[in-house]
Amino acid sequence: MVWKPKEKEATLEESIAAAVKEYTPFWFGSTPLLCGVRSGEKVQAQPLNPSIIQGMWMIFFGDMTDSTGETGLFYLHEFKRRYEHLGVHFIWVVQPRYAFQSQPRVLETFTRKNAIDFPFVLDAKGLLAQAFGRQVNPKFVVIHDGKLVHNSEGPDWMKDTEALLHEFLRTSDPGLPLLSVFKTDRRFKKEISFVEFGKDRGSKIQLQGKWDQDADRIFTTDPTASMSFQCLGPNLSVFAQSLSRDQDVAILQFEVAGSSIDDSQFGPDLERDDEGRKIIRAGAGNPDLYDALIQLPGNQRMVTLRTPLAKRAGVALFGLRMNEFVK
Repeated sequence: MVWKPKEKEATLEESIAAAVKEYTPFWFGSTPLLCGVRSGEKVQAQPLNPSIIQGMWMIFFGDMTDSTGETGLFYLHEFKRRYEHLGVHFIWVVQPRYAFQSQPRVLETFTRKNAIDFPFVLDAKGLLAQAFGRQVNPKFVVIHDGKLVHNSEGPDWMKDTEALLHEFLRTSDPGLPLLSVFKTDRRFKKEISFVEFGKDRGSKIQLQGKWDQDADRIFTTDPTASMSFQCLGPNLSVFAQSLSRDQDVAILQFEVAGSSIDDSQFGPDLERDDEGRKIIRAGAGNPDLYDALIQLPGNQRMVTLRTPLAKRAGVALFGLRMNEFVK
């Protein structure tokens, strides 16, 4: 029998230092500020930097691949413009839906493209989401001096949020001048259904032509390849990319059975090409979310997606997002 000395239990300071080292690759615009720590069946938020328990922090949980990301970034940029000078801080927390999203290069490109100038963290293990009880995106929490003072999520996350924030800011300064509650004419979407194309993701869509598949996506260089499916919402977005090594765009052609696609049903990324086809041009490099169709009537939602120029520029599809506008 060999006697081994009992390992010394790490101090809190040592544990925090180890966590900072582990999570540094997943934080952008800041050193790691907090993380989720599992204790038995519970997960708790653990501060990693003293600044997170000082002052007010607005933390938004969204997805880089669906409408919650679009909504979150829009409001975070606006709230930063309105409240940063009052000492309010901001964090955007994202859980990766696909393996490629954990690559630092991908995240750096994403932050530049979206002009993210506040801390952004990839919640790779989902522990931060669990620590704050996230059930659905979007989710929004406000922390003041280390205490949770506001918590909302889902399509109505913005209801009364800014008014409550005003009330809280004025508790210490009753005469604090603030802008009126922000209102916008911009229409936002909420997701109704997701279709994921990677292996073991449960997609039941029937495909025609030659498609290949990996853990995150399906892809093709077959110009006769297509798929048909019933869109479960009035709006359709696709998360896709071109596979061209020469940076050529990939062409995704859309058809709706039983009717032509009129101008009112064109999503922001849909256009007519010289041959009259309704197409989206998916860029090479990082995959992106493209808004294809909007306001499809309930009886005309059988969609066919084709890849007519896939031999020149292959197409990769990660998923479909079926959504509707928030009223």
